[in-house]
Amino acid sequence: MEKDNKNGKVLELKTYHGNKKLAKQKQKEVERQFEEELNTPKEEIVQEAVAGDVTTPAPAGDDISTDDIGNMLYGDYLLKVWLPFARNSLEVTSYSGYQSKVKITAKYFNNLGITLNNLTRADIKKFYLHLQETRNIKNKTINRYHANVHKSLEDAITEFEVIDVNPAHGLRRKEEDFIPSYYKLKELETLFEKVEGNLIELHVLLAAYYRF
Repeated sequence: MEKDNKNGKVLELKTYHGNKKLAKQKQKEVERQFEEELNTPKEEIVQEAVAGDVTTPAPAGDDISTDDIGNMLYGDYLLKVWLPFARNSLEVTSYSGYQSKVKITAKYFNNLGITLNNLTRADIKKFYLHLQETRNIKNKTINRYHANVHKSLEDAITEFEVIDVNPAHGLRRKEEDFIPSYYKLKELETLFEKVEGNLIELHVLLAAYYRF
């Protein structure tokens, strides 16, 4: 390979394309490097993800009656009843993501004093609008909050039998079309210079390879 090729690093990676033996060797090399860089126990990743302003909900007591659950503030239901229930079917890392979004949802509805039994379709719509206006997040992220709200209400129907209708039905938002933008060759050369010798250099090279 010519040393003076301006895009040598990208072209070097592209030589593995179509050559199964070389590709397999490269894959093993990459996996080893990623393993060394990301060799962090899952527990530490979770601790970092839930550190700070995220509350761990206490498990719901077995003696909570149907009436008690139905009359709970919706936020309390999310944190004290539904999240501990859902935790059994979630991976540890997935649970931390659920937990942070559920806490934000719970705080919003508890501040309004809305109970599970009285939660309406309009209340949920206002919450999604609140997320959009105050947090400046797109529909794709709002739909992640919606997934939790919808599932929590579906479980209130099927598992806890405290409501008859799911007011979150049909409120999933249409997600924006993704319009990708790509680096030009000159921009890639500059990028390679900036990350050379850096911990993320391999990641950048791989991203450039798959772009081409």
